[in-house]
Amino acid sequence: MVGRATLRQGRNRTFALVDLLEAKPHLKPLVRSIIADPTEFAPFPLLHILPNLFEIEFRVRLLSPVNITLHPSSLVCFQRFGTRIESLHLSGLSFPNYLSFARVLLAFTNLRHLTCTSVAIETAGGGAPLTVLKRRLSEQMQLKTLTVDYLAPMRGATVRPFLFSPGLAPSTVEKLRIAARIGPDAFESNLPGWSRLRSLVLRFHHGGRTLTGVVKLLEEFQSPELREVVLELEPATSIPAVLRNLKSFNTDAQPAQDVLKELEHRLLRFSHLSMTWVSPPLRRRALWACELSKHFPVLSQRGVLILKSEPAFPPGHDGAVHALVVSPDSTWIASGSEDCTIILWDTNGKITRQWVPHGYEPVRSLAFSPDGRYLVSGADDGKLIVWELSASGDARQVAVLEGHSGGVTSCACSPDGTLIASGSLDATVRLWDAATFLERRVLDGWPTPEVPSLAFSPDGRCLAGGSSSGVCCVWDIACDSVLHKSVHGERHVNDDDNYYSGPESDPAARHPFTLGNTQLATASGPGVIEVWGVYSEKEKGGRLFALEHLRRVNDVSFSPDGRLLVAAVGNGTVTVWDAHSGTELSVFEGHKDGVMKVCFSPCGKYIASASWDETVRVWRTGDGSCVATCPEFNHVVTRCITFSPDGQLLVSGARNGTVIIRKMKDLVPVDI
Repeated sequence: MVGRATLRQGRNRTFALVDLLEAKPHLKPLVRSIIADPTEFAPFPLLHILPNLFEIEFRVRLLSPVNITLHPSSLVCFQRFGTRIESLHLSGLSFPNYLSFARVLLAFTNLRHLTCTSVAIETAGGGAPLTVLKRRLSEQMQLKTLTVDYLAPMRGATVRPFLFSPGLAPSTVEKLRIAARIGPDAFESNLPGWSRLRSLVLRFHHGGRTLTGVVKLLEEFQSPELREVVLELEPATSIPAVLRNLKSFNTDAQPAQDVLKELEHRLLRFSHLSMTWVSPPLRRRALWACELSKHFPVLSQRGVLILKSEPAFPPGHDGAVHALVVSPDSTWIASGSEDCTIILWDTNGKITRQWVPHGYEPVRSLAFSPDGRYLVSGADDGKLIVWELSASGDARQVAVLEGHSGGVTSCACSPDGTLIASGSLDATVRLWDAATFLERRVLDGWPTPEVPSLAFSPDGRCLAGGSSSGVCCVWDIACDSVLHKSVHGERHVNDDDNYYSGPESDPAARHPFTLGNTQLATASGPGVIEVWGVYSEKEKGGRLFALEHLRRVNDVSFSPDGRLLVAAVGNGTVTVWDAHSGTELSVFEGHKDGVMKVCFSPCGKYIASASWDETVRVWRTGDGSCVATCPEFNHVVTRCITFSPDGQLLVSGARNGTVIIRKMKDLVPVDI
């Protein structure tokens, strides 16, 4: 058994441990490691009475490095009574100069293992005295393993130039471990020869510039005995985000793919090698391991490309869900995510197919064709891709629709299946022929340089677009004219309004609106819903009435028959009105926080709502009773919610990537 003593409450804690060990001498051989604050640690008589002590870790309690200078008497104690100490770990310390740092190393005469983490040197100089100490240290140095970081301190220099001096660590170290963020210009000159080095471990935050620095390090590192090289790449972000960054990263001299090929080539020079990518918990580790293998095929074939991650449950995306749609025959559920993937689910919640459709760009929008044969995806690469789905769930790319100069944030298929509409960060709305997949036209009348979200009317006669600033347009598709346009001021958000405008990763918040066959409802201003006529000459472009609320309205939806209008309100309520008269019919209370999303079931008998209180509720439209309360998995906030067209499923997608498919018969078994 190895005992570790932690001494962090002043010198009295050290003396208390001494008293305990003197009273119980059988414990002395068990203490083999000490963690202490060097500014408070009293080495004598503790070192004298611990026969098996071999490791000391000096760590300060403050976040920023603390400037220390050990008293000469302490150094003498370490030199006289610390001969059994072979391992020294320095963390979060700052030395006034290299002289002070060198004196600490000289005090441990039998040092074999040294770790320096976030250690700073205030003044780099040392002159002749430092030269003398370097010579003494080179005669005494017996280091076998060295761990050092390259993180630049807030002030001063690092210990690396000193330790890497010829005659010191390069002469004795057999295993070198470097932890750092390395850029392409990290090394200005060749590293010195490491005559005995057998193992090199590099632990970095992965990214384009980091990998360029690693390539340069491996190219310039000189060691005739080096056989083992291990790369451990820690996450700065998620694996999908890293792959996206690698795809877009280019140096002045070569593109990212060439950098990755060069890195693999450099690693293959060594007989023992491995590359380990460390990631936060992943729901689909196998998928991302496969994607990594495309960049490092030889390492993957040799079995030395490793993705290290804890599993996450339940199965789903590894980023926020942006799009969630159900096929017209209610057979498939498709979800698109910030993690750049599309997942095709069956009705039992099993993943049938998953793929990366847009080259590591977040998938913002999805739409099924009315016959369920095609799935359209839009992403940040500015493209729409049309996928043909088989009966078994396979997806085959059949067309790529190009024309937008910015990311596609919304797409929709017309009810008759003849058109595909798309809205983009380039502030345009485009129509595409669903048979030829050619662009028909860019719709006129969009009055703002913001991103529109789109929806066709149930009868397919018109298309509506809304933006985060409250602008909403309706186009007559047949004659390509603007039927209605309402412009409102910016939607100012107050913390106490419980207003939800989409996850932080959205390029633009969506404007809450809903389009029926004859009416358009928009949520605008401080809790105001406006209902507009769409087609009749008398009502065309005119506001029928306004509904005022005390809190922000986050979502609105017409019932399937167009008779009712429901709103998700920031005060935690769900409110239903008569869509023709504007009469308030009922207010559903039960949520403990603002309601974000709301929708009717296809039969109109139920309303589903999603709230910041991390629950989804199902309400009976007729009497306002809550028939089901569904806590979301692992306390996550629902991002999207929808019913299947046959009304048998309630599907929700969350900000953490979770997709939950619930059967309505399990929620309301009496009625379904």
